[in-house]
Amino acid sequence: MKGRNNCVKLTVTLSGIKLTGNTYPYRQVFKELGFKWDPETKAWWLDFPFSSHDASVTIPDDDFESFLDHLDEFVNELKSLGFRFVSRESVCRYYGIYAITVNIIKRLRERGVPITIQ
Repeated sequence: MKGRNNCVKLTVTLSGIKLTGNTYPYRQVFKELGFKWDPETKAWWLDFPFSSHDASVTIPDDDFESFLDHLDEFVNELKSLGFRFVSRESVCRYYGIYAITVNIIKRLRERGVPITIQ
């Protein structure tokens, strides 16, 4: 069993996803997923394709009711991936960020990258 020191640490920020830790063996996977190496921070970064204040993060009114119908299911899926939330409102506000992050986590795990979520 791999120890925690062998894991890649995934951190979500408002601007993107940061990968640190034991990243060297997985650098090709990160490149394939669009991550860029930043030698200054010694981390792999994937910038979100929008600003955290961009309108594209908000859910259109037409879709909001449908989204709320599935919110608990969505929250439970994210919790199963290791996320902890302060409130359901935070999930709604940053739905775009979380949706991208969940997709990246699944794709990293499918490729055998051992990750821990910060």
